[in-house]
Amino acid sequence: MIFSRALRTAVAFLIPFALSAQEAPPKLLCNPAAGQETLRISGARQVYPGFAEFTKITGSVRLKFIITRDGTVRNISVLWGHPLLVQAAIDAVRTWRYAPTLLDGKPVEVLSAVSVDFYPGVRSSTTRLLPFREAVAKHPDDPQHHLALGRALLYETGDVSDAVAEFNEALKLKPGLPEAHYAIAGAVEEKCDFTSAGAEYRKGLELEPKNQMAHRNLARSLEETGLCDQALAEYAEAMRIGPQDALLHYSIGRCLLEKKDADGAVPELREALKREKDFPAANYALGQALEQKGDLKEALQHYYIATKGAKDNPAYAASYNRLREQLQK
Repeated sequence: MIFSRALRTAVAFLIPFALSAQEAPPKLLCNPAAGQETLRISGARQVYPGFAEFTKITGSVRLKFIITRDGTVRNISVLWGHPLLVQAAIDAVRTWRYAPTLLDGKPVEVLSAVSVDFYPGVRSSTTRLLPFREAVAKHPDDPQHHLALGRALLYETGDVSDAVAEFNEALKLKPGLPEAHYAIAGAVEEKCDFTSAGAEYRKGLELEPKNQMAHRNLARSLEETGLCDQALAEYAEAMRIGPQDALLHYSIGRCLLEKKDADGAVPELREALKREKDFPAANYALGQALEQKGDLKEALQHYYIATKGAKDNPAYAASYNRLREQLQK
């Protein structure tokens, strides 16, 4: 039961947060974790969950979030991590406060990422990286050991440059290794370089064209660069390969919504909610689509459900309150 609840929490926070159709998305600086820790001025430490300690689960949880103009944290999403550790990581990061980031003398919002560690008795990332470094030293011509070290560097320290160097070494040792291209793509995404990420996903897909997750990840990178038509083509290919799930239907619906195609978005978002009822982002996006179509009462219902399911997302509450006030006039 505990595992199931933690897993649902992890899935819920993997879903990107959307802004209302009436709000312009904030202009964000992309500032990965390496430079952000020095700006943190307060916040609670993570608490190792008792049930995870009982099962001897350790690891790191990688979170992405927005540092607001006043230094608070919002829109936390999970990049990776064990489901039993995710909620404890989120609970800690919610309390963090940063010194505001200034651009031309004015505070701006910053997109950041950080690894939250759960290693009782082992605090140093250097210590945790040691077995990976030793494996590479012992087997320098094995690409899998370079991949493992690269992932560990990214996972433990957020060091994108060193991680990419290890992934490239794996490719040098074994050209045509799809997982190395995917690993590079995931690494450069942390620096918000979605164009380079897309190129790496394409290289991997040339080697294994039926990798559904790679098509989905490529589609997401294309979305981030504003190429919704190309993203939809990749999502369609992912649908063809199968299997289909709530997140895939949501992603298609969200992309159609970006194109102002509310008629196309609504059935995709309804299908997402049919497959996963506890899906705040899908409820919110469906509310947006229905509002665009003029179905204001049903849109309000979905905004309300989204607000209850993701209480720390101010955009959801703002849309609900705005439309409620509009209908009350």
